[in-house]
Amino acid sequence: MPSHDKREDLSRLTRQARLLHEEWVAAVGEGRLSEDGAKEILRRTAARSGDLAADLARQAISVQEHNDQRFVMVMAMRRFIDGGCDGRAGRLLAREMHDLFEDSPPLPHPKYRFTFDWVSPHSAAWEQDLEHLRGKPAVRGLEIGCFEGQSAC
Repeated sequence: MPSHDKREDLSRLTRQARLLHEEWVAAVGEGRLSEDGAKEILRRTAARSGDLAADLARQAISVQEHNDQRFVMVMAMRRFIDGGCDGRAGRLLAREMHDLFEDSPPLPHPKYRFTFDWVSPHSAAWEQDLEHLRGKPAVRGLEIGCFEGQSAC
């Protein structure tokens, strides 16, 4: 089960996605999403992605925040698909959702791609807690319930 902080983060991102979805619904109208509506959402997503990239480039936001906000857009688009949309509209959104995830900068290891950095805030505490095991032979550990495997890297 995710920690309290992780649940709070996910809850915060979910609220942001709901608000963004409501903003997009106001722009494209209620009801079944059409291809034209999906194209408007893609236009807005591109603008928002550009703003996030610019903020990241000038270090106004962290890679984590950049990726979190891209994830918010993915969740907001998912609400349209779940609510029903024309076939072409659904495919446009699904492709954009994939690209938002796939094109996110890696966290924090360039060899791997993670959607959230749940490890960095806790690594110092883990090092301190496990210091007594450093250098001892044949020490083994089992991680249970890892999210994306970042702590095993």
